[in-house]
Amino acid sequence: MNISTIKKSILGLSFLAATALGTVGTASASHLSGLDFRLDNYKYDSTLETLKMAPAGTDAWMTLHIGGPVDPRSYHTVTFSGSVDNCYYDLVGKMDDGSVYTWHNIDLCHTTDLTVR
Repeated sequence: MNISTIKKSILGLSFLAATALGTVGTASASHLSGLDFRLDNYKYDSTLETLKMAPAGTDAWMTLHIGGPVDPRSYHTVTFSGSVDNCYYDLVGKMDDGSVYTWHNIDLCHTTDLTVR
C-alpha cells in the first residue's frame, strides 16, 4: 500500500464516520430550526442589551430573547424553534454605551457565530 492509497483510505473512513454520525450536509441536533447561533460579545467594556432581527430587507423587526444582557467577553446561544421559511436576516444589537451594531443579509442557516467587536 502506498502513501496515496493510505490517504484515500483515511479520507474515505473519515467521510463514512461523519456520514454515519449525520454530520455531513445536515444540521446538528442542537440546530433544530437551522437558525441557532452563538452570540459573542468581544467588547471589553460594553454589554449587549438587546438584539432584534427581521427578514432581510424588511421592517418586520422582532426582539430576540437572548437570556439577559451579554456581558463583555462572554456569549449567549440564541435558539429558535419551528420550521425555517427564510435563512436571510438583518440583525441589530444595542450596547449599554449607546452604540449600535448592524448586520445585513446574514444567512442564519449557515452561520454558527455572530460577533460584536
